[in-house]
Amino acid sequence: MTLSAGQTLRISVANSLPPSAQVGEGRKFKMLFAATVFETNGRLIAHSDEITLAPGEFHSFDFNRADLPPSAERGIGALQLRCEIRRHTFPGFGGGSPSPARTSTSSKSLITSPARPRRQLR
Repeated sequence: MTLSAGQTLRISVANSLPPSAQVGEGRKFKMLFAATVFETNGRLIAHSDEITLAPGEFHSFDFNRADLPPSAERGIGALQLRCEIRRHTFPGFGGGSPSPARTSTSSKSLITSPARPRRQLR
């Protein structure tokens, strides 16, 4: 994806287990998430702090173009990016519960300005 001046990259994550999964199990069904942004050449340019989500919760990580370093390619203001989302579960997660691969969701959006609609990226 390309991130240009005035745009914000939004990465949203969710622990899509139903909130009832948490009852009586404490932290067993909580998930930890962190987002990392790289230029397409592999250079790390931004990362988020790790956050904890209980079942049914979601969070968005926003990366403003103005807060990111210049492109490694001279003369190019736009950044060619790729994103990674790290997800960790607590020990004991899974026994009899839905597969961890199906219990979180994520999406990426480019926000160009408050007046324009968002474009979903997959």
